[in-house]
Amino acid sequence: ESAEEEWLALNLIQGNTEISVEAFPSLQDPYYLVDVFNKVYNQNPYILSITKYGYDYNTMTFFVEYVYDQATIAEKQTAIANKADEVVNSVITDGMSDSDKVLAIYDYLVHNSVYDNEALEAAETTNFIMDGAMLKYEDSFNAVGILVNGKGVCASYAYSFKVLSDLCGLDAVCVTGYLDGNLPHAWNMVKIDGQWYEIDCTNNEVNSGIPYYLFEADTNLAEESGYSKNKDFELDEVVDSYVATDSSKEYYSSNGLVAD
Repeated sequence: ESAEEEWLALNLIQGNTEISVEAFPSLQDPYYLVDVFNKVYNQNPYILSITKYGYDYNTMTFFVEYVYDQATIAEKQTAIANKADEVVNSVITDGMSDSDKVLAIYDYLVHNSVYDNEALEAAETTNFIMDGAMLKYEDSFNAVGILVNGKGVCASYAYSFKVLSDLCGLDAVCVTGYLDGNLPHAWNMVKIDGQWYEIDCTNNEVNSGIPYYLFEADTNLAEESGYSKNKDFELDEVVDSYVATDSSKEYYSSNGLVAD
C-alpha cells in the first residue's frame, strides 16, 4: 500500500539478507521500520522463514536472516503458487458471490488439513521464537504447511486462506493476536459486500470438533469467544480500523442455530 512496503516486500520475498533503506527517510526511523516490517511480513504469505532481523544506523541497512537459502525459498514459493492455482481452479466457479468463495476456501482448508500439535509443542519450548529444535517445523508456520503439506498451525491456516483469497479476488488480511488471553494466534478478516468479517480456519470441525467456530462473525463475538488482536499485522496508526460490526452473516445466527 506504499512504496516503502513494496520495497521491503520485494526484497523479503526474494530472501535478500541486506536491504538498503537509504532511499526511504521514513524507514530510517527504526520504530516505523519495524512497524512496516511486521505488516509486510504478516500480509505477504510468500515471505518465508525469517528468524532474525536488525538495523544498522550507519549504513541505513536492514539485515535479515532466514531458515532457508534463496533457492529453497524460491522452490517453496513455487509450490505454494502451484497448489493455490490448483485449489482455486477446483473449488471456485464462475458466478460465485464473495460469501460463496469464502465458504469454499474455508471448507477446503478444513477438510484437507490437520493441526500440527508437534509444531505447537516445539514452539512453546522456545517461547514461539524460531530457533533450535523449532526450525524443522518452519513450514508448519507458513503457507507451505497447510496448503502444500496439509499440516500446520494457525499461522499456516491464516496465510493459506489469504493466498487463496487473493487469488480469487477476495480482500482478506491475516490477523495476529491471542486466543484466551495468552496463546499467540493468527486468523483472518475478509471483506464481503464492503464490510469486514472475522474468520478462523484453525478452530474448526476437524481440529476442535466445533464446525464454523468463528465464521463471518463480528468482532464483538470474536472478543467474547476469546480472540484479541495485537498491532503486528497492520500499521499502528490504522490497525484499530479493522473492526467487524455486522453480525448477520455469522454461521450459527444466520442458520437459526442460536438458542433464544
